[in-house]
This record gives sequence, structure tokens and C-alpha cells, in this order.
Amino acid sequence: MITKSLKFILPIVLVFCILLAACSQETPVRLLNAQGFDGVEIAEIVINNSDYDLPPPLEIAENSQTTPPAVTTATTTERPVSTSETTPAATVPAVTTAATTAPLPSTFAATPSETTAPPVTTTPPTTSTVATTTLPTPTTTRNTPLNHSNVRGVWISYIELQSSFSGRTAESFRAAFAEKMENCKSLGINTVYVHLRAFGDAYYESEIFPWAKPITGNIGQAPGFDPLKIMLEEAHARGISFHGWLNPMRLPGDSDMSKISTDLPLGKWYNGGAENKKGTFIVKSGDNWFLNPAYPEVRKLITDGAAEILRNYNIDGLHIDDYFYPPNTAESFDRAAFSASDVGLSGGHANLSDFRLENCTKMVKSLYEVTKAANPALLFGISPQGNIENCYALYADVRKWASQVGYCDYIAPQLYYGFNNATQPFDKCLEQWENLVKNSGVKLIPGLAIYKIGLEDAWAGDSGRTEWLNYDDILKRQMDLAVQAQNYGGVIFFSYNYLFAPGFNTPAINTQLTKAGVR
Repeated sequence: MITKSLKFILPIVLVFCILLAACSQETPVRLLNAQGFDGVEIAEIVINNSDYDLPPPLEIAENSQTTPPAVTTATTTERPVSTSETTPAATVPAVTTAATTAPLPSTFAATPSETTAPPVTTTPPTTSTVATTTLPTPTTTRNTPLNHSNVRGVWISYIELQSSFSGRTAESFRAAFAEKMENCKSLGINTVYVHLRAFGDAYYESEIFPWAKPITGNIGQAPGFDPLKIMLEEAHARGISFHGWLNPMRLPGDSDMSKISTDLPLGKWYNGGAENKKGTFIVKSGDNWFLNPAYPEVRKLITDGAAEILRNYNIDGLHIDDYFYPPNTAESFDRAAFSASDVGLSGGHANLSDFRLENCTKMVKSLYEVTKAANPALLFGISPQGNIENCYALYADVRKWASQVGYCDYIAPQLYYGFNNATQPFDKCLEQWENLVKNSGVKLIPGLAIYKIGLEDAWAGDSGRTEWLNYDDILKRQMDLAVQAQNYGGVIFFSYNYLFAPGFNTPAINTQLTKAGVR
């Protein structure tokens, strides 16, 4: 009997051991036609599967013809987002309380027709304050920020930074980042947007957040040098403006959260016994944890983290992208906080959707204000989804932020569409964003999809599917059109690897860069 059991068990154990050994190696993970990692399609990413929690891909259906399905909680129904051109501009995905039913977004569903520009709101923004976040005396001499009126920028994500840390020394990192800056200078790039916090971590010396895992391979482990200090020196030496790119709400998964020291706020909230805040300040969605901006303490942590960077480093601005609430946010994510809020009172929130919109707006405004408190000449910008309706699926009130004074200096919508896109043609999208900013003074700096050049676009519908394959002047036409926009402030390319890295940069990309006068 034992012998038979061993014959059955041993092969299973052997297979398990082989799989375990394979997972301990650095394995290429190829993500094609999947929206992910900072809202864009990623070609290839090498990660260590055994110890790095990465976010799930975000699939954005540019051509969806359907509205988000409703989550039934009671007997009545709140009107869902309409896909008609006559939908009021202020419509957002609604989540209601008891006695109503409201649709929670199940996808980033695109509105089929968005050719009518939404009205511009000119009402003064709600007054808020960041009095709880103090700005101590700077520990570094504050220089005049280096910013350009006509931006030619590029995003450098945490994925693209990772290779620069391979040598594990200050000297090797400096050499690698200096090469990146020389490459940027060769294309006339004058502004870089570099990840400083991707998953509740820090690519700089911080007393608030743990050291980022890609630097040493272990979250919270000090590298023995300060990457941000080096990056600033190398960028500024070449006249390149440096903006710190933050993901304010996104955190890592359990394996890394469990390793964060309880001396830090995130460690206390995850591991801290009586100070544990799981399910309130931090909430799990999918494989990752997220900060919950419904709580003032959480918004203060986010703002304090920004203030720390502004206090200690001569960066030229702060930058956030399209990650706010997680995709398909469950009602349970912040139901308790909503129930305890001022719902039903004069000026209160009519539903959970309004509550979430207001939480993100408070967070954005506090980041803007803390930036200006450090130095009015510093810039704060936002790079949301290019499809305006998709922004509201993440509870990002971009209509307010772009059309009113006091939320951002520039907006950089990710206009990752060709001219023949079935539902989001580039020229129509650009016009919508231009109409939002024209009365606010907010600069419009479109994000352009270098990564789509020479590839089939599965999200563009039949009319746009092969556009990036068939035309070699899309980038030139986009840049020529963008410069004519009211409040134009430049363009940003996604991303560094597609401009310079072998395996990402292609002859098709270089042809378009040449025609556009970039290369």
C-alpha cells in the first residue's frame, strides 16, 4: 500500500520541485495588447516571479459599445452612464446606498461617440487646505525650478529604471542614468517624468516610505546611495527638467507588504497589531493593496510623502498618472467610510460614486497645494486616461481638475489613439481636452503612443486596427495638430524604452521620429 502511494506521490513532488526552481529564476513575462503598468501596453518585462508582486493588467476597451453592468442592492435603479452623445458632461458611474441600485464599472468602457465637447465649468473650486501637512525647513538649497514652456518629454517608469540598478553601486547607477539622459538630450527631450513611487515605495531616502524593491531586490533595503540625488544631478547637468512621478494610492501585494517595517506607516497599518488598518486605511483589490483616500489620515500620508520630496530635493515638479481607485472597485472597498460620512446632510454626498470622486479631488488638491507651498514656481501635473469617460471609472474628476484653477498646472491626457480609431480618433479627443482647459489656464501636454508604431492596434476597431502599420506619418500629424491647440504646452512620449532600448525601439518607430523632426 505504501509503495503504491509513493509511486503516485513522487511524480507530483518532482513536478512541483521543477516548477519551484523555474519560478526562482528571472523569467521573461510577455504582455501583448494588454493595458497595464501605468495604463499602457507593455511589450516585454523581465521580473523575478518568486518575490515581486506586480499589478494585474488593465484592459481598456476603447471601442466598447456597452455600459457598465449594474450591481443590484435593492429595488430601484439609478440611471447608468449613457453612451449617447446627449449624455450630460457631468455624468459619472454612480454607486448608491440602500434602497437604490447603481452600476459599478466592470470595464473601462469607452463612450462610442464623444464628438461633442463637454461644457467648461468656470465655478471657483471648493476651498481646501493642507494645514495638517507642514513643510519644515528644506534640508537642501532650493534652486529655481527648471521648466520649459514647450515640453518635449518622456516617461521613465520603474520598469525602465530597474536595469539601471543592476550594478548595485552608486557609480554604476550614475553611469547608467547618465546614458539615459544623454540619449534624451540627443532627441531634444527637455523634460523627464521619472517614477519615484510606484507601489508605496521610494526611489530616494525617505522616513515615510520603504526603499523600492527594484533597487536592491528587497523592499526596505537601503542601497547605500541616494538614486534621486544622482538622477537630479545628471538631468540638470544637461538642462533637462525632472518631474517626480508618483502613484499615490497603489501599494504592493502581501509578500512585500508583510516585509515593511512597523516603524513606517504602511508597516504599522499592515503588520502593527493594535494599529492594524486593513480594510480601512489600506484595502486589498486583486493582488495588490491600495491606500483608501476616504480617510484624512491616508490623504495626509500621501501629502506628507510629496512634501518630503519637495523639502529635500531640487525636483522641478510632481506628476501623477491615471491610477486612482482600482479597476472595478468593489462596493466594500470604502462602504464603511461612506456610511460614516456626511451623506444625506446639506452639501453631503448623494452616493458612493460622488464620495469617491470627492476623495480623489481632495487628494489631488492637497498635492497641488503642497507643491505650491514649497515653491510657487514648481509644477504639479496629472496624466489621466485619454478617454474622458474612462477617467470616471477610476473616480478621477478630470473635468473639474482641467477646467478650474487650483488643481493642476498641466494636464497630460494619454491620447494613445490614431486618427482612424473607431471611437477615440486622435483629433476629436484632443479637441475635447482643449475645450476643458481653454478657460482655466491649465496647460495641455498630450501623451503620445510611441509604443503603438508599427503594430496592429487591437483596441482601435476595424477602421483603426492597421493604421499604425499602414501609415508612417501619424506621429508627425499628431504633433503638428497638438501644437495648434489652445493652452498647448508640449508633448510627452510613452516611453523611454520605445525610443532607445533594443527589443523595443524599431525601424518603424525611428522612421516616424525622423518624419516628425524628433530624430
